[in-house]
Amino acid sequence: MYTRKYLSVVVVLGIIAFCTAQANAAESSWFNILDFGATPNDGTPDSQAIQKAIDAASDVGGGTIYLPRGVYLIDKPIDIQNSNLVLTGDGSSTVLRNKKAEDALIRSLSCMRSPATSLEHVIVEKMHLDGADKSVDGIMFTGVTRGCVVRDIFVTNCRNGIDLSGCWSMSIERNHIAGCSDAGISLSIFTGDKRRKHRNASIANAISVIGNTVTGCATGIAWRGGNGWIMMGNTFELNKRNADIISTESGTIIGNYFEASKSKDALMVLGRKDSGIPKNLFIAGNMFYDTKVAGIQINALINSQIVANRMDVPKERFIEIAKSSFPYRIRGNEIRTQNHDASRCPESGDAYGVPGQIAYGSNYMYVCISPSKWNRVPLENWPKTKEFSQND
Repeated sequence: MYTRKYLSVVVVLGIIAFCTAQANAAESSWFNILDFGATPNDGTPDSQAIQKAIDAASDVGGGTIYLPRGVYLIDKPIDIQNSNLVLTGDGSSTVLRNKKAEDALIRSLSCMRSPATSLEHVIVEKMHLDGADKSVDGIMFTGVTRGCVVRDIFVTNCRNGIDLSGCWSMSIERNHIAGCSDAGISLSIFTGDKRRKHRNASIANAISVIGNTVTGCATGIAWRGGNGWIMMGNTFELNKRNADIISTESGTIIGNYFEASKSKDALMVLGRKDSGIPKNLFIAGNMFYDTKVAGIQINALINSQIVANRMDVPKERFIEIAKSSFPYRIRGNEIRTQNHDASRCPESGDAYGVPGQIAYGSNYMYVCISPSKWNRVPLENWPKTKEFSQND
C-alpha cells in the first residue's frame, strides 16, 4: 500500500517536472522585443532592440520573436542571419515604419557572406511594413530557402514590397501590398542596380506566390528569372503594369485576377526586348478584366500554352503578338467583348497585320495568321474554334 502511494507521488512529481521543463523550453524560445528595449509609439528608433531579440533567439538555435501592437521606427535594416526563426506580430496593428533605413526594413543577405550560406525555416508574418517615402524595400531576401514563408503581411509605400533574389523553395502567401514605386513582388536576377549594392547574381527558383493582393504599384509582380514556380489565386489591380514575366522557365500562372492597368502596356507582358525569353509557361483559368490595351502581350515565348482564360475586353484585341519566332499555343479562351468598334477591324483579308493579332467587330472575330493575311470566325463560335498557334 505504501509502495503504491510512493509510486503515485513519484509519477505526479515526474509529470510536474516534465510540464515545468516544457513550459521553460517554450518560454526560452519566445522573445518579446519589449524585453529587449523596444518601446512602441515613442518616436524613437527600435531597430537595435528588435535586432537584439533576433540575435538572442539565434544564439539558442532559433525561436519566435514577438512584436506586440504599436508603431516601431526602423532606422537600419533588421537582419535575419540564422535559420529556425519566426518574426510575428499582431497583424496590421504591429507597424514597422521606415525612418531612414538602408535597403529594406527586414532583410537577409546570407548568400553575400563568405562563404555563402542559406537560411531554412524562417517565417515573417502578421505585421505592417510601412516604407513611408518609398526609398526602401519592405522585405529583401537573398539566400533564403527551404521552409521559408512570408505571409499575412501588409506592405505599403515601399520601393519593392517583397524582393527575392537567390531564393528557392519558399512561399509568399496572403500578403496585401500597395503603393510601391517599383514592384509589389519582385523575383529577379538583377546584378547592376546601384540601389541594391548587396545584390548577388542569383535567381529565384521554386517560389510559390499564392493568394496575394497587389494594387497601386508601378508593377504588380516582376518575375525576371527562375524555374519551377507557381502564381495562383492572386489579385493584381490598378498597377501601372500588373505582371511582367521575363526570362523565366517552367512556370504556372493559374486562377489569378488582373484588372485595369494604368499604362499603355498589357495587363500581362511576356518577354521583353534584350531581356531573355520565357519558356515552358502554362497560363490557364485567369480573369483579365476591363483592359484598355491587350490582356496579354507576347514579345517572346517558347513552348508555352495560354488556355481557358476569360478576357473581358473593351477594345479590339485580347492577346497581342508583338514579336515572336518561337512555338506557342493559344486555345479555348473565353472572350467577352465590350464597346464593339468595327473601324478597328481589318479592311480586307489581306490588310496589314502582325501574326497572332486579334480584332473583332459586331459579329466576327478576326485573327491575323500571317503578315497581311486574316481569317475571320463568327464571334458566337469563338470559344469552340480550333486551336491557333504560331505555326498555323
